[in-house]
Amino acid sequence: MTIFLYLYKDLAQADLPITAESIKNKFQGKDTATHTLLEAVKNHNRKMKALVSKPYAIGTLKRFEILERHLQALMLEKYKITDIGIKEINHSFISDFEF
Repeated sequence: MTIFLYLYKDLAQADLPITAESIKNKFQGKDTATHTLLEAVKNHNRKMKALVSKPYAIGTLKRFEILERHLQALMLEKYKITDIGIKEINHSFISDFEF
């Protein structure tokens, strides 16, 4: 098996995006952590929960939790995925979510 196929297989098994850059980084040992949309939303909600009753009302937190559930539903129903990398979000995804 060539090194390219090994790197490709490794990225595919880790469910990471397969691009020329990701293969090059894997080859050079520069594996970079990918950040996902739900990771960002969950992190935001976790931080916001600590601020409830200070600058934010509980209703504000609840709206962001609803946002998280709507994102999860869209990704699962339309795209058959559980999360999406920040760099993979495109205009089509945003339009689908807005609709």
